[in-house]
Amino acid sequence: THWRDREARLPDGRPMTALFSSARDLARIGQAMLATAQARTTAPLVPADWWAACKAPGSNTNPAWGLLWWFNGRDRYMVPFSDRVFSGPIVPGAPADLFAARGAGDQRLLIVPSRSLVVVRLGVAVPNTAGAFDAAFMARLLDAAAPA
Repeated sequence: THWRDREARLPDGRPMTALFSSARDLARIGQAMLATAQARTTAPLVPADWWAACKAPGSNTNPAWGLLWWFNGRDRYMVPFSDRVFSGPIVPGAPADLFAARGAGDQRLLIVPSRSLVVVRLGVAVPNTAGAFDAAFMARLLDAAAPA
């Protein structure tokens, strides 16, 4: 896992940086975040004050964005590089406790504490809008992970 400058530029001209990681490393991060969200560890890998900052809304206009994480159970959200506000959860039909790291090219680290679920999605960007893909992807995952 490492940071690398990308060819894309931010509005102020600086290069965008990206975290390049393996599915295994992302899953390890996801497991640590899951354990923290479920409060099932006595020696958390994620400090409580940092976790509280992650869950706090980043702004009044984009309450779904915390510190590096997106939270599904909020009433509205915005996407990067846009002023448009979308009503409802980021992933309709997914549990409200879902939170995610969402990266360029539709890379995902999805965590659902109520289902003890950590999902890593790597690969190329999807051909349709990310929101539609996320909803369909999560519906299939939840069906597959449903208790017997």
